[in-house]
Amino acid sequence: MKSFSGLFQSKKARMLLMSGALGLAIGLVSCGGGAGALVAGVGSGGTGIAQGIVVGFGSVFVDGKEYGTANAAITEQDANGTTTSALLKLGERIRIQLDATGTTVTTAQITDQLSGPVTVSATQIVSGDWWLQVAGQWVKIVSAPQNTPSGMVTVLSGATPNSPASLTSGAELEVYGMWSWDSTKNSDVLVATRIELTSASATTSNVLVGGIVFALPSSGEARLNSASGPILQGALPASVAVGAEVTAVVSRSAWNGWAGGSVPLSAMSITSASLENGASAELSGLVNMVGNVVFLQGIAVVMPSGATVSAGDYLQISGTLLNGELQDTQVESHVNGPGIQQSIQVNAATDGLDWASLISNANAATINPVPVLLLQGTSINANSSTTFHACTESASDTEIVQVTGVIPAPGQPMLATNIVCVATEAPSLSPGTIVDYEGVVGNVDTVASTLAMSNDSSNINVIWTGSTYLDPALGLPTTWAGQNIHAIGSLQGNTLTATAILAQSTSTDN
Repeated sequence: MKSFSGLFQSKKARMLLMSGALGLAIGLVSCGGGAGALVAGVGSGGTGIAQGIVVGFGSVFVDGKEYGTANAAITEQDANGTTTSALLKLGERIRIQLDATGTTVTTAQITDQLSGPVTVSATQIVSGDWWLQVAGQWVKIVSAPQNTPSGMVTVLSGATPNSPASLTSGAELEVYGMWSWDSTKNSDVLVATRIELTSASATTSNVLVGGIVFALPSSGEARLNSASGPILQGALPASVAVGAEVTAVVSRSAWNGWAGGSVPLSAMSITSASLENGASAELSGLVNMVGNVVFLQGIAVVMPSGATVSAGDYLQISGTLLNGELQDTQVESHVNGPGIQQSIQVNAATDGLDWASLISNANAATINPVPVLLLQGTSINANSSTTFHACTESASDTEIVQVTGVIPAPGQPMLATNIVCVATEAPSLSPGTIVDYEGVVGNVDTVASTLAMSNDSSNINVIWTGSTYLDPALGLPTTWAGQNIHAIGSLQGNTLTATAILAQSTSTDN
């Protein structure tokens, strides 16, 4: 068993490891299929953990594998330390706890890696990608799937106009992604899978600083990402070593007064990406450090005999965490070159859609796509190249809509390549099927947390709970009557138990 607690303390050793000179000598199959490859299930006989990037909604697809979320508690903690119910969005990095079957989510935690001001405005490079700094750390915006082994184009949400060019100094952002060593920056950089403009205050909100531990200069200090990166000062988790991933909450006043350079940045709290001992786990991401032990997104991984990877490779693996390392590791996918475009999937049962009009609009869009659907908070565009299968207007039937597509470029909504519809009667929906019903709110009972909603084809009752995500755009429940909403959740009979209630026009991804 290899201990990683004291590995790679010197700058020289670190730089040799980051060179990626080990190359690819893997004795397993190299899939080359981008992040869409399936990962073997975990948790048979016990609970497990999966950590990766959201690439669709059925319940939820994490790196191409679907997990049920009908009864999941989904939360996110902001930079001020407040935990709230949250809505899963494309490109977010999440960590999920699975039930004994390894197929159903019990809890999901959304984890952003950086949150704070743009400190260097976005600039485009020859490849079409963009570079910027958020909270002083380098962030890469991926504009084409072949530019990253994961094949994931960055989702950009809330920008005006919808282009990385609008990400200028002082803008407040939340960034999700995968840390990876970049030789052009001589630093670990965050390869962004999602960037959101936020309403954070530049004077009162905290800053979330993250990255890979480059060195441990002295007790209670960790230098991030490069030889000239920020030195965090605070209570370090006991397991933190060089190569580990950490995030630190920094007060805005400390951030504003920080001089940079070799001056330590005082952190209110510092956390690491460690896993529970004995847990079965599925992990994915870009390798951020290689050596006797490989670090994948800051987690130490003992690779199978004969398997060698380089910094920057994309891996999907499974194993068991023992003594601070992921052991008994199986490599399900290994990509060490250009990625293949990540396939996005969005599925839900819905009703009353005017498919004749939607298809007609799409067929007329030979050049620029047109909006056709808002499904599970995801804006979906289509054009004349989109294939529609069995999608016909039927006011009396529920249809299970299965959409496959891609994110064409940062700031652009999902473009559907294929839309399949399966007509069914609502009472015959399989247990756990997620529905997205649109309609007008009637009576609201704020004591019982129920509402009635109706549209041209159905009348249902909706229940919300303490874990239901309630769109802030709706206002207080006392004002909901008469509003158009999307109620998303599990339908049994005539009652929908909501995981999310959104205003009709709310889109999370453009």
